[in-house]
Order: sequence, then C-alpha cells, then structure tokens
Amino acid sequence: IEKAYEPIFRIATNYIVFRLIIWGGALLILLWAFHRLNLQMDIVLFVFLVLYLLRFSYGRVSLGVAIMFLGYSFLINPFKPGKLVSFVIGLLLLFFSLSFHKTMLLAIIAIPLAFLKWNRSTLLFAMAFFPLLVFFVNTSLVEYILANNLIEDEQQLYAINSYMSNYGKESGWGIKLANLLQALPFYLCILVYFRDKKYYHLNTSEKTVQRTFSLLIAMVFIASAFVFRQALVYRRLLYMTYPAFVAAIAEIWKIEGKTKWINTVLTISIVYQAYELLYAIYCMSAR
Repeated sequence: IEKAYEPIFRIATNYIVFRLIIWGGALLILLWAFHRLNLQMDIVLFVFLVLYLLRFSYGRVSLGVAIMFLGYSFLINPFKPGKLVSFVIGLLLLFFSLSFHKTMLLAIIAIPLAFLKWNRSTLLFAMAFFPLLVFFVNTSLVEYILANNLIEDEQQLYAINSYMSNYGKESGWGIKLANLLQALPFYLCILVYFRDKKYYHLNTSEKTVQRTFSLLIAMVFIASAFVFRQALVYRRLLYMTYPAFVAAIAEIWKIEGKTKWINTVLTISIVYQAYELLYAIYCMSAR
C-alpha cells in the first residue's frame, strides 16, 4: 500500500475508521471542488448519488481522485487576484494525488489535453491519432516509464506492470454486461457535447464549464486506448473520470433541463448500480 496512507493507519483504530477517513475526506474534497467550479450544488448532489455513490466507495483511490480533481479546479478556476498562486496550488495537488495510487499518473496525463478546445475538428484529429495511442499503451507504456525514470521504485513498477497485464481475469457475460453498463453513460454524455455546438462555443465566463467537459473527453479518450487488452486499467481510468462526469451531467441538466438524454444516462446508471450490487451478492452466495 502507498506510503501516503501510513499516517491514516496510525490514526485509524480499525478498518471501518480507516475507510471513513478515506471516504469522508474524499467526499469533502470533492464537494469543495464542485463548489469552486460554481456548479449548482443541489443538482450535483443528486447526480453524485445516482451516478457515483457506489463506485465512490470502491477503494482507497477515491482520495487520490478527489485531490486530483480539486487540483484541476484550481487550474481552470483560479483565484481572481492570485492566478499564479492558484496555478502552483493546483500543480502541487496534482503531484500530491500521485501518492495515493500508482495508476493516478495515467489520469493526470489527460489533464493537459483538457486545455484543448474540443470540437468536431479536434475529435477527428484525435480519432486519427487513436490507433497510435492504442499501439503505444499495448506495447511500450511500461518500458517508456522505466526508460524515462518516471518511477524509480522497482516494486512499484512491477506492481504497475502486473496490474496492466491482468486483463485476462475479467471474463464472463456478467462482468462484460457490468462493463457495458458502466461505460455507456460516459460516451452518451460526450455524444451530447459534440451533438450541440453551444457546448464548445461558450463565452469567456463559462470557460470552466467547457474545460470540465474537456477533462471528461480527454480522460475517456485515454481510457479507451486500454479497453482492448487492459480492461482493468480501462475500468480504473473510467472510475477516475467520475468527478468530471458528474460535473458535466450537472451542467447539461442546468443548461438544457432534465431532457431525455439526462433521463437515459440516469436510468442506465441506476440499472448499473443495482446490477453491481446484485452481482456482488450472487458472487458471495456462490462461494
């Protein structure tokens, strides 16, 4: 386990307290980030409960994801009198989030792409580049990390290599259906963005909204490169995308109202969470 959790272990008297500190801290940090982005909090809280609550309790990485998203909020919505200070705080928080899980690096790589102006031309360019990205992540990613000394700890590098190679263990129609139900709302949300040009022709005061969509698109784009051979990494990166996903859905709801697109995404997400719970109960009873 990462060293960043050692102080929490010293404070926590048992496993339940440890989880409460992780999830409680992550929830407070996420709410702070949503507030900094000037999102409508009643919509955000409802969408969070429907889309993210089950996955939020998935593991200790929740704290790292929350810290990363808070850091991103400082980059795209800085303090008015102190933009440089906000920029430094944002970068420090991104760097700090790396301490909470070995795969956070893959999510942080998407953040520079979130500052692109994503429109249909950008999407076409990205799709043309996508086969090269797939080739890279399936052949050379771990070797690239080692060659550039991005990770000096050999045990951590071995763990990443083992994790990324562990795609064969996810099999069976039950897992495949869960994967489909989890992933489909992300792509529907992106489809809504590219369907209507108003989302990438926003005025200056709405740039934080546009960049929240951009983070969602960039993270899903990178995650999709892993779907063919590293299904576990793909699902983990989608999990790290949930804060941006919640923010994007909340903004669509705020701008367009509760349309059929919103209803479809919420319905699929509710079905997914119910299915995950029932499937977990079935797996436990089958042991």
